[in-house]
Amino acid sequence: MTTMPPPASRRHQFRPFLFSLLALAFLPTGLHIANAEAPPMAWVDEVKKRCPAPAGTEEWVMAGEFSGRYSLDDLLRITLGNYLKGKRLKDRAFWDSAKNQLILPVRFNGFDQATAIPFEFIYSIAKHIESALRLKYVDAIAFPDMGHSHFLLPKKFFSEKISPIPNDRKDLLYRTIVEEPSVKIVYHTAERLMMMDENDKLLTDRHLQWRFYTRNPVGENRPNGILEIYSALDHLSNTVAEDQAYGHQWYGAGFQINASKDGCFPYQSQGKTFYFDLSLTDLPYGNNEFIF
Repeated sequence: MTTMPPPASRRHQFRPFLFSLLALAFLPTGLHIANAEAPPMAWVDEVKKRCPAPAGTEEWVMAGEFSGRYSLDDLLRITLGNYLKGKRLKDRAFWDSAKNQLILPVRFNGFDQATAIPFEFIYSIAKHIESALRLKYVDAIAFPDMGHSHFLLPKKFFSEKISPIPNDRKDLLYRTIVEEPSVKIVYHTAERLMMMDENDKLLTDRHLQWRFYTRNPVGENRPNGILEIYSALDHLSNTVAEDQAYGHQWYGAGFQINASKDGCFPYQSQGKTFYFDLSLTDLPYGNNEFIF
């Protein structure tokens, strides 16, 4: 379904696209997002089987692998190579069978914590991925394309639920965010995709132009697959930021996602099943140096 924007809305400088997918069944264990449809048990069971705590032998995706800008062919070649190698994200989410919970490590900026997260949150991300691929908003689930995110927090939720949380309780902060269905997630896509020429003019390739104008998909924290397109056309790279929060509080420290054949969480694309990991930790360069 496609909806036309109100003419005066700054938010819709580019026509939004709203899409939904059908979901689903009842989830009996773990945390839940209020009033959100639960993922099917088959999906949950597969996550539990695939997603033990990280092993010391896992090879991480490293920031140093991505330098400069890539043609679409090169971007696909590099990200497919990483997928087939089974590279993982540092401090990825995992299933703790003893606690019967999905656990998300909170290890950055000196914090060494962890929090339980609901399956619905991860399933919402999976549905965002499926919609983004189907609509050709993205070509790869990895840092050079759709690989990192930011949160849009409703102002009332931010003032009443987030602001009172002590700064040293990032675990509680993230748990509160991911359990709130009114939270929105902004994905900055085409992060390293070459879309401009040497004069900073948009290339004439139609797919690359489409990627430029749709590079800020925004999804709700609900497993419905709905995406909107936000725009910042006054910005050279069309990069949505705090100025385009549209009544929400911008929270920049989001999560990373990366597709991997050994990943935890299933998603569907073109009739096939693929997998991805999720982490709060930015891609490491090595020796605890990070990309952001």
